[in-house]
Amino acid sequence: MRNIKTAISVVICIIISNILNLNNPIFVIIGAIVSMQGSINESYKSGINRILGTVFGAMVGMLFYQISPNNTLLIGLGTIFIIHINNKLKWNKSIVITLIVFCSIMLNTEENVFVYSAFRVIDTTIGIIVAFTVNLLVFRPKHKEKISTILEHLISYLDKELYEYFVLNIPFELKEYSGKLNEINQSYEIYKSEFLSGEKNYKEEELIIKSLMLLDEIYHNINIIQNFDKQISKSTANIIKKHLEIDIYNTISSDDDLFMVYNYHIKNIIFDLVKLKELQGYNL
Repeated sequence: MRNIKTAISVVICIIISNILNLNNPIFVIIGAIVSMQGSINESYKSGINRILGTVFGAMVGMLFYQISPNNTLLIGLGTIFIIHINNKLKWNKSIVITLIVFCSIMLNTEENVFVYSAFRVIDTTIGIIVAFTVNLLVFRPKHKEKISTILEHLISYLDKELYEYFVLNIPFELKEYSGKLNEINQSYEIYKSEFLSGEKNYKEEELIIKSLMLLDEIYHNINIIQNFDKQISKSTANIIKKHLEIDIYNTISSDDDLFMVYNYHIKNIIFDLVKLKELQGYNL
């Protein structure tokens, strides 16, 4: 969707440039392209920073232009200075647009530098605003739906892995699980930071947090049992039968500590999975 929204932003920028009869629509387009983000909140914050970065780049460009326009050495020094200041101000994502504005002013040979600088700020600001507006109104990011989809996938994945472990004696494969767990955590970080999309809901956020905690516990417990021989007690077999509908016939009884620890973690995995399925029933 980000590709489509970027294309829409570019088209709108061209239309606006034609309506306003702007001489350099490319700067409007550049402003839109570099400002398109994957979330509404990030788009807003980066948009503000890029506008400030654009103004900063124009100011540095005008200052250095007064010293010596089109001076290669000054352009190099200005580039170092701009990158350093942007990093200091934590405007990391503004560096590209700031440098574009700065270099375009330093290389300008046709217009009055003050007029040219003012137009570059206006052009890029229009592009930034267009990108934010498109991101806000068109194919708005749906992080909650993405989280719910990954959760459904992980539940199905766990059902399959547990069946293969108990029935086919196939060890757990946690690479995919770990990857999806990281993906869902990243999506949640974006989701909880959203304050402009109207998507955030505290009840839903609470369910997501609980789901993530259960997923982490399951991952932790699976990692532990990987180091044990499979020795299932009768009570554990009954739990497996009840919640997973898998029959375990080879059960044993033992007072050995390792045996008890192993079955403890198996039960935790199953109970956490049951809770996870119950939370999904609330339609995150």
